[in-house]
Amino acid sequence: MTNGRLPMYHHSTLRNIPYLREIYPVPEVWINPETAAKYGIQQGDWTWIESKRGKTQGKARLTEGINPGVLYMERFWFPEKLSSDTHGWKEANVNVLSKNTAPFNDMVGTYTLRGYQVRISKADKGPEGVWTKPEQFKVWMPSPSDNTPKIEG
Repeated sequence: MTNGRLPMYHHSTLRNIPYLREIYPVPEVWINPETAAKYGIQQGDWTWIESKRGKTQGKARLTEGINPGVLYMERFWFPEKLSSDTHGWKEANVNVLSKNTAPFNDMVGTYTLRGYQVRISKADKGPEGVWTKPEQFKVWMPSPSDNTPKIEG
């Protein structure tokens, strides 16, 4: 497993911007088509990704840009689930799979972000209550205010 960032999101912000969620509504797990075939996973399937530290979900994106046997996923959270027990961050977040305790990497001083073993399998469905369609994000759209009076002149 390796991970990184997507340009449209910064840390934990902007997941509630309707236009960005329309472009990238749910986290993808990038997987080589050869590896996907080995595990019976097709483009767009929801998957389970597990490590010895946790379990999370992602939607399969088949790409030759990932070496066979390697997965890529970025962290994600769902603001629409903010009032749930998980507050929307455990459902599909690569961070639940990695280690965040000592001993830290002696070269850069961080916990292990990349290069750890995971297992992937096809899931029956995605996380409950997660929005995936643009019309669901409508509640986050700004509401029009009163019209500004027209000035004649």
